[in-house]
Amino acid sequence: HSFRWQWRAEEPDDRRRGGGGGGGGGDDAPREARPLDPPSALETLEATLRFAHVAPTGPDSLPTYPAFEDDPFVMDVRPDLYFAGNCDEYATKLTERGTRLVCVPSFDATGKAVLVNLRTLDCEVIGFADA
Repeated sequence: HSFRWQWRAEEPDDRRRGGGGGGGGGDDAPREARPLDPPSALETLEATLRFAHVAPTGPDSLPTYPAFEDDPFVMDVRPDLYFAGNCDEYATKLTERGTRLVCVPSFDATGKAVLVNLRTLDCEVIGFADA
């Protein structure tokens, strides 16, 4: 399988679609939504997928620019893979609609990386001893 970094509607093809980021929206959204009882990184990732918006608190509390005609952070199509980096710990979930959510732990803090099989969307965590 090949992968296409995309959640915007274009010509359909047989490649997996998806994307993610460094976790900025995932760090920011819980503070805005439930400051006294923040959701986990995985819950936040699932919520932004449900909202179909990658940066729901931008530009109020994230450094994004307002879009004039088209918001580039809106998901037009459901991604197969949706991830957030720099998380405190690894977590994953396959949603009912078939999107693999992945919270990738901070490599600097944990020395761990995540491999995703694009055929099956199964995940494997690998560690590096000297990281």
